[in-house]
Amino acid sequence: MSTTFITKNKKIIEKIEPFLATDEEILICEEVTKHHAHGGKDSRILLLTNLNFSLVRIKAFGNPIRSHDCSLLTLKKIKYQNPDQFSLNFGNELAFSSHDALQICETILYHYAVLYYANPAPIEIESHPSTALQLPKLTTRPHGLCMIRLRSFATKYKFKLNSTLERFFKEYDARLLPQMKLTSQHIPDNNLATAQIIAMEPNVNNIAFDNFYPKSIDTFTKRIIESMKNLVSITFSNYTESFTTIDTKITTAEGSKLAELCIQNCSYGFSSSLITALSKYSGRIQSVKFERCKFEKDHVRSLFSSLHKYPSFMKIKYFALNDGTVDHIDLNDFHSLFSRLRYLKYLIINKSNIDISQILVHIFKHASILENICIQNCRFLEPLDESVPVPPCIQMIDIGENQISPEGIGSLFRVLFTNPRRNTVTIYASKIASTSNMSELIDAMCIKNALPILAEFRFNRNEITPNSLKKLLDFLRTQSTLKYLALTNSITDDIEECFEHLSKFVNDGHVIGIEMLSTPPNTEYSAELIKFLKSIVGAKNLQILAVDRSSIGSEGLAVLKELIQANETFYSISCDGIGASSLQDLTDFYQFVADCSHLTNVLIPKIDFQQFEQNPLQLIPGLRFKTPPMSAQMRLKLYQKISTRLLNQDGPRPLIEVLQDSGVNSRSQLTNPLEEMMLYIHKMMVVNGHKIPNFGEKNAFDLDTNNALVTRAGLLTTSSVTTTATKQNFSDDEVENQSESDEELEDEDKKNDDDKIQIPNSEDLTELFLENLQTSLIPCISNRYRNHQSKLNDDVMLDTVRNLVVPKLETVNPSRLATASPSKFELSKIGGQ
Repeated sequence: MSTTFITKNKKIIEKIEPFLATDEEILICEEVTKHHAHGGKDSRILLLTNLNFSLVRIKAFGNPIRSHDCSLLTLKKIKYQNPDQFSLNFGNELAFSSHDALQICETILYHYAVLYYANPAPIEIESHPSTALQLPKLTTRPHGLCMIRLRSFATKYKFKLNSTLERFFKEYDARLLPQMKLTSQHIPDNNLATAQIIAMEPNVNNIAFDNFYPKSIDTFTKRIIESMKNLVSITFSNYTESFTTIDTKITTAEGSKLAELCIQNCSYGFSSSLITALSKYSGRIQSVKFERCKFEKDHVRSLFSSLHKYPSFMKIKYFALNDGTVDHIDLNDFHSLFSRLRYLKYLIINKSNIDISQILVHIFKHASILENICIQNCRFLEPLDESVPVPPCIQMIDIGENQISPEGIGSLFRVLFTNPRRNTVTIYASKIASTSNMSELIDAMCIKNALPILAEFRFNRNEITPNSLKKLLDFLRTQSTLKYLALTNSITDDIEECFEHLSKFVNDGHVIGIEMLSTPPNTEYSAELIKFLKSIVGAKNLQILAVDRSSIGSEGLAVLKELIQANETFYSISCDGIGASSLQDLTDFYQFVADCSHLTNVLIPKIDFQQFEQNPLQLIPGLRFKTPPMSAQMRLKLYQKISTRLLNQDGPRPLIEVLQDSGVNSRSQLTNPLEEMMLYIHKMMVVNGHKIPNFGEKNAFDLDTNNALVTRAGLLTTSSVTTTATKQNFSDDEVENQSESDEELEDEDKKNDDDKIQIPNSEDLTELFLENLQTSLIPCISNRYRNHQSKLNDDVMLDTVRNLVVPKLETVNPSRLATASPSKFELSKIGGQ
């Protein structure tokens, strides 16, 4: 379709051009016959420019006369009648005839579609025949779209453009970033027009108002939130005047995605009015951040109350109090915060003058749903009140980048590791500053008789001596639940001796994932890292390795290849920035990685191939089918997903409590009788082949024997049987959040199509399950747990299966059983050490 339609009569153009604006570009210039309402007709020039639509009458003497000036934005209806009749309705209908009627209508609709790109077009199209004229669908964003709209809105609302706003939109058109920031320098010529242009922009999902036009910020806020379907986050900064408020009620368009609200250095009056304005917002804000806000204690209490009062804030999951905001809070108000925000999962506190110990104690006292705490850039000098335990809901504590004393961190570890809890915990303690030295901090962390509750430990950018590292690893040996250890840039002195200690720790099977990144490259470190990698070839439990930016070169690639080949359960590698000496060495290694069937998670090596100016995905297409390695956040969600409660005669029992029971067989450290039975039900579905195994065979229930088969085991449904069996003992909120976590990890749980296995139908499965359970599985497990305190007898276990598992089997689609399998990381977690 032609985007312009200009008359061939150059004399007409020559007469019109002198009367156009300097930035006005002709899009349509065609002589047409205008039909008057009373029946007459005469000749006109139909002129459409990038600014407006008009009709021009050419006079024999004198200047051309323009009439019916209006913006194309106001076009309400276009009608085409084959072969030469058409009409345009801008409020009043204008009828025309022309031999080029169809081409004129198509050109008008194209430019109309440009103005409403990625937005619903409020135009009525009538065409005879019906297929002759349709609104075109644009697949790519038109060049300079914001400026096109700005000029059209200037015509519609009849205002002059200022250079500052023009420059702002030109810069945005050139960059097309998802963020848009408006400051006090951007003074709009027309509030509604500017707000509408921003609201119509499809690429923007994050808007920041930095003291932008305080007098009319309510107009902008209302128009943008109600109109932008792609808006995810909105930030208000530096509205410090008490008279600046948002005096309007904000609703929302259907399908709105706004989920994050950030308030930075704003007055209480503005903040309160903003929260009140969002009281009628029909969406759900999930993240709220207050930064550099100097609220009085009563003001904070009032804001907390408002967050609970309005439905739009009832599902807040992420709450941040940064840059001194928490300094002005009565810490006892955490009680009202936690009691009202029933879905709160993340609490972030950054840059506070209050000692962490005081904050943590109040959080521990009142948190019942909160799962993750991140407190950074603060001081942790005073010891905790050790009479206040860490609530079992908290599963991640980040105390990185703080100034910490041995007394402070020692009290935290004692509170954590000496009180039984049902869930594991992840600890981030990276880049911490000690009031004495790092050795004393590590001594304080390594408490005696620590319970095994640690799932992941990140201790990056902390300089450790060999003796301190040995003490730390000895402490981590007590953590049988530990899965991942990160020591990036922590081994800097006596590197050889440090790696010797770490090598023994990995080879003893105490961890399945190790992270040893190095930035910047260090020759001595790289050489010792190669020796370390050679020493852990064949480590029995190692499945994940991250050695990015290590500069271990081609020699290191050969060692990594040997390490991958030596362990068929090894599935995740991240080694970009390895610094290979030749492109051939790099290509050969990653071709091996692409062809390795058990290596499913691989980081695409952009840094290494950039030095050779090559695209790795073009050289090695097989890398496209590899999944990126799990991030720290993904692993954290996985730990939370697989944390379960165990059943016994008296109801739920904490997992760690069961593990501590005397008489528990050491080989089943992660299960009680019912939990172990559910684990084997998983294995009965799909195990290492195309058949249901005979569980009466010798060693059928030996965990050590069957661990090798777990990596190919399928699940009953997308949610595991174990989770199904235990969900009935969770609250509704916990079940809902578990489901959300399952959905977020769904991609991680999928396996390659090559692994699909034929499964019997559900009726046969039910029969086979009950037969195997009653004759082999339940008696065997009961015998192993004959001294267990849970006292689950054979009948109780079989009844549990009948009531919880069999109904699931009868409704499951057998074709989904083989594909609904968990990741190897999850299975190794379930299988235990």
